[in-house]
Amino acid sequence: MQTVTSFRSTALDSAQTGVLIAEYLALEQARSYRRLCQTRFALLALAVGIAGFGFHWFPPFASWLSVGLCLAVPTGAWIAELRLDLSLTRRLSELPADSAEVVVCGSRRKS
Repeated sequence: MQTVTSFRSTALDSAQTGVLIAEYLALEQARSYRRLCQTRFALLALAVGIAGFGFHWFPPFASWLSVGLCLAVPTGAWIAELRLDLSLTRRLSELPADSAEVVVCGSRRKS
């Protein structure tokens, strides 16, 4: 489910509106960066794992270290995304009650 928060920009001053939009754009950029890193580094970790553990081309320590480092990058991107999400959530919760409306979109589908 997706949560959408809409707010009236006329109820806020331009500085608050600018900060909210900037934080939202930073969060979206972090999400896209994490998705790219997740896909690419997972494939790289798989390739290094197959080369190290499957074909025994690397010593076990080098194999584990290489796979761990390949998985550390998307983990760091995920942590950065969580921090930005928490920051945006905190800013949205600080808005006056009459200026924001939260809507939950979508529902779980049974297959």
